[in-house]
Amino acid sequence: MDDSKEQPCGLGGWLILVGIGIVLGPVLMAGDIAEAIRDTGAIWHVPDVEEVYPMLKTAILAELVAMIAIFAASCYMIVLFFRKKRLFPKWFIALAICEIVLIPVSLLGIGALIGENLFDEEVTKIFIKTVVRACIWIPYMLYSVRVRNTFVHSGWI
Repeated sequence: MDDSKEQPCGLGGWLILVGIGIVLGPVLMAGDIAEAIRDTGAIWHVPDVEEVYPMLKTAILAELVAMIAIFAASCYMIVLFFRKKRLFPKWFIALAICEIVLIPVSLLGIGALIGENLFDEEVTKIFIKTVVRACIWIPYMLYSVRVRNTFVHSGWI
């Protein structure tokens, strides 16, 4: 084996796809948040919603706060990515796991409050895509030589 070969390093290779995903993620998420805010506003004006569905407003508000937190974390992750911070892979993995957990928790929680199954075909497809994406990219973050050689700078920013 030739030790003189350079190992992969830098924002190239498969990390280009990761970069595209983390830059586009907050843009797409902003649309989802705007839609959630619009829907939340509509629910807030339904008469007697608290009497019919106690805790629904609280659950929807909690979901909105979680979406905004994920949006903020995604924006922070962009900074970590382009500054090649050692924290980037950990944040990437944590956010991927949060997305997997929050989809069913949110839908099952709100579904239980209103007495409906919110896991329709569309949501199931989104959930499966989220799990598959995590199954591909989490191992890449953990075992890639390029990731290990690229994200080397310490610090939060």
